Amino acid sequence: MFKKKVFIIAVLGLTTLFCCGYVAWYSYNRGVKIAQAEECSQRVENPTPVTGGLLFVEPCLIIAIPPSLWNLIHGNIAVGGVPKSMTVNPYSFKDVLFGNYTLGPNTNSPCDQSATTTPCATIISSAALK
Repeated sequence: MFKKKVFIIAVLGLTTLFCCGYVAWYSYNRGVKIAQAEECSQRVENPTPVTGGLLFVEPCLIIAIPPSLWNLIHGNIAVGGVPKSMTVNPYSFKDVLFGNYTLGPNTNSPCDQSATTTPCATIISSAALK
């Protein structure tokens, strides 16, 4: 009887430790992604001047910010940091679990001709073929 209680307590303790560790890791990982996105936007807004009067803007990746665990628990999977021209690619349970969301082009948005030299009809027809 004593061994059974010890086993149950050990299993519950390990489960609790795992859950607390996961919550801490997920929150830390989300915080790192938020900090990277803020640093990237600061570099874009305030580029560092290079000798000769030129500005050097360091390209940075678009970082998808995973939802908080509170939102995940309540079923609100809203990924942050997604520009209007991008969309969140289909994701699996593993992606949700680790907060790894990828972004792709938003083919449902209208073409902005001022942002490209290629005619919009060509872009839309080539996207439809894929």
